[in-house]
Amino acid sequence: MNIVVKTGDVLREPSALGILASFEDSPLPSEVAALFDANDFRAQSKQTLLLYPRGAIAPNRLLLIGLGKRAAFTTETIRQASALAVQKARELQVPAITLGINGDVSLPADAAAQAFAEGIELGAYRYWHYRTGLSKEQT
Repeated sequence: MNIVVKTGDVLREPSALGILASFEDSPLPSEVAALFDANDFRAQSKQTLLLYPRGAIAPNRLLLIGLGKRAAFTTETIRQASALAVQKARELQVPAITLGINGDVSLPADAAAQAFAEGIELGAYRYWHYRTGLSKEQT
């Protein structure tokens, strides 16, 4: 697994799957909000919504993940959201993801980046050692 940290806009970065985590009290960018009915996604903790933007934004698919209330936001929230993002990416069988947060984060950048990396590693982890009958791809 290769994790690259850089600044930028998830919506402008071409990728197989863009993932945008959002707070309940943060409005989504207009180009994202135009893709679905407002009642379909309220950004509650761990809520997800998969969108197919069809060229409206750079990623081929966009996964929205709810972070819940900003007042309850911690590094653990980032870990849980990024782990969920990786699990959804595995379900969709995408080779790479672009992940970002909509809105300002009240954490130091290094703590947020570390929490993202930890969540990605934990979400991607699979323990296959004692399982039998697995293909080479699963081991």
